[in-house]
Amino acid sequence: MTNSHNSPEKKYAGEIWNIPIENGKILEDIASIRGLKAVYKELSGLDAEPHELFEKYVNGDKEAVASFNRYGEAVGRAAVIVISFLDPERIAVGGGIANSFEAFQEGMFRLVGKTLGKESAEKIVPAGIPDKAAILGAAALIEIQDSKFKIQSS
Repeated sequence: MTNSHNSPEKKYAGEIWNIPIENGKILEDIASIRGLKAVYKELSGLDAEPHELFEKYVNGDKEAVASFNRYGEAVGRAAVIVISFLDPERIAVGGGIANSFEAFQEGMFRLVGKTLGKESAEKIVPAGIPDKAAILGAAALIEIQDSKFKIQSS
């Protein structure tokens, strides 16, 4: 049996990365490491890796600060979509970029707060264990589902 969620023709159910935005881009083009690096290159003319950008941000580099602000707005745009459709209790920003949360949170909170209110912006937090959050979340979900099954089948 096939439905819209597991059909080969509908591979992207629940995904937001491919939502079209302005100028023929998709959300992934701006709310990703690639997007952060592109903004910095546009503003400074230089290539830099995220850890280098964060170091520049900490040292007050104007282009790095502006890059993280724009990146934060892009991540905020993605968060607005998620909050608007799902109204989650929390959104945990994970992956390596979570290590730079302080650098982009201002732009992100500003956009989400302006769009949905301060309470919505406060739902966004850095993942406590950025690099393993998805794996541990999936394991916890399996454990929860397993315990529900055991309770129901007793």
